Amino acid sequence: MSHILKSITSKKEYFFKISFFVVSIFSFSCSDHIGKTPDIVSDRKIDITVYAKKTDSIPLSKIVSEVKFVQFDSSGETSFEKIDELDYDDSRYFVLDKDYAKRLIIFDSNGKLIKQTASGQKNSPIAFCLDKTNNHIIIAYKNQKINTYDYDLNLIGQDSLYLFYRSLMFSPKDSTILFNFSKMINFKTKELAVGERKEISYELYAYNKNANIKNLYFPFSLDKFPQGSLYPEIPRSFYNYNDTILYVKPLDNSIYAWNGGKHQFELRYSIRFPNSKILEDIDSISGKTFFDFLNSNSSDGYSFLVKDAIETDKILFFNFFKEKELFTNVYLKNTGYSISGKLINDIYHLPILISDKIQDNFISIIYPGQIEEFHKNRKQELLGEIFDKLLVLKNKKKPILCLQKSKI
Repeated sequence: MSHILKSITSKKEYFFKISFFVVSIFSFSCSDHIGKTPDIVSDRKIDITVYAKKTDSIPLSKIVSEVKFVQFDSSGETSFEKIDELDYDDSRYFVLDKDYAKRLIIFDSNGKLIKQTASGQKNSPIAFCLDKTNNHIIIAYKNQKINTYDYDLNLIGQDSLYLFYRSLMFSPKDSTILFNFSKMINFKTKELAVGERKEISYELYAYNKNANIKNLYFPFSLDKFPQGSLYPEIPRSFYNYNDTILYVKPLDNSIYAWNGGKHQFELRYSIRFPNSKILEDIDSISGKTFFDFLNSNSSDGYSFLVKDAIETDKILFFNFFKEKELFTNVYLKNTGYSISGKLINDIYHLPILISDKIQDNFISIIYPGQIEEFHKNRKQELLGEIFDKLLVLKNKKKPILCLQKSKI
């Protein structure tokens, strides 16, 4: 459990994969942020019941047929140590390291450096996304600037975005932008200020200037967040599936979807864990409080989602905590049947977290320190040729991308 928590918190969750639109057509005024709070549609909701015993397991070989590693070689960029966000298009990997390199780095399909943005404290990037239709990269910076580049990092446009946010997603079907806020916002003031206590704020904002959509979702009371930060260690996750944007709310075990055709949010999946306790008043649990709870004996008997959810035509894949351990569930759409258990790496043995899917591959990020720590305790065992490849790759001290070809 400590290994999983360290992976999730210290690496600050690399999986925030997002896409957006050309920022040059996008601008805000203070009055634009006063929005409606429509009801969330739930008439097409799918209920998934997860039966998982602590002894259940899923061998990696059951869902993966082959494994390939990509070593990101930054050619002298010694500060590149972590992958916060990752995307792939046009035979290139786009990687964001927010805290060490403080830049976006572009690699070819073999992991060789192509180009990178400039680095700096004031203008360091906090998020990025790809407009794959136009081959554009949109990067959001700490100084609230939004820059649009082509894939060769030529600047195309620049704008300012006066919002406190953690992630965003562009819906290509209706050109709506979805924002996940990282701080409380007082929408009634003339300026976008952090909200005051005893007011109501919102977790997510859907904005479409041309269609006059200014919708706010998931309200909560600010008096429960006196520090102004919403779940600081539990970022919300967007996932794009067939032009539908999935949005995961971890602690209430729900997965929502933005229906671009109807400009509305729908409750797509409701996850139920029989015989598990339910977190009461979850909106009052801030990030630190949540992890204190998770590490204490108080979490015994609880089950709840973490941020990852991957959907394809055949499956819905998500990770969840059962008490203090991480489990995986694979929901088979054609049968309504779920496979649940701890993910056991019986191919190359290293404990992993599947957090994304690129083309036909499940994605895991591996760090040299993980390999060294694992190997130190297992030196007397024969771990196989695939693990031996990792031992060679770790010597370059850079993150390793694991591509695991899906069987399902």
